[in-house]
Amino acid sequence: MKLGLPLKLGIFVVVLFSVVIAACLLFKPVKTRWFVSPLHSEDAERMANAVDDLLDMGEKGKEKLIKDFPDGKDAAHLIIQYWQGTYVSPTLDDDLQEALIKSVEKGYVAATIYFIFKGADVNEGMMIERFGSLRSYAGLEEDRTVTLLHIAADNNRPKIVPVLLEHGAKINIRDERGRTPLDLAVMRGHEKIADLLRARGGKTGEELRREAGKK
Repeated sequence: MKLGLPLKLGIFVVVLFSVVIAACLLFKPVKTRWFVSPLHSEDAERMANAVDDLLDMGEKGKEKLIKDFPDGKDAAHLIIQYWQGTYVSPTLDDDLQEALIKSVEKGYVAATIYFIFKGADVNEGMMIERFGSLRSYAGLEEDRTVTLLHIAADNNRPKIVPVLLEHGAKINIRDERGRTPLDLAVMRGHEKIADLLRARGGKTGEELRREAGKK
């Protein structure tokens, strides 16, 4: 039996409608999976863009970020808390800097890279009393020139130190008491970090003073 033209058109419309519905249902999960893979990329821009793309998607994107972020759920929640959208406003720089401090303090490598890529300064001097979570650092409460590298060295974050150095952290920068990141690593007995800093040219404050005295 031959199908009439109206019936053929009706079948075609039903099939087309089914395909469109299926595509709509599948698009978001496929799109979400597309953005998950770059989260583990060594390319900072690719990873940061993947984070932004997921968060732009709303709750589903947040769920995937929490599930798949390399640093784990807590780091993903930190990014969600401080996320400022795809473009960062200069008026929100303080929040971005605070987010980077917390990432370094906790040892979140991917989150640290993300916030640096978004514009946080690796060499900015920290006013420690502003951040209650940093008061545990021995002898640093009154300093105004403590940097992220000081914090990483003091808090024993050997995976963070290379990240900061690769992004321009000054290895021999001194705090108001003349201490370098190496001083803090030695003082706290963090041998791995001390060796790492030494290998990259790190010196103690005393060594820098002696060198300056010879000039």
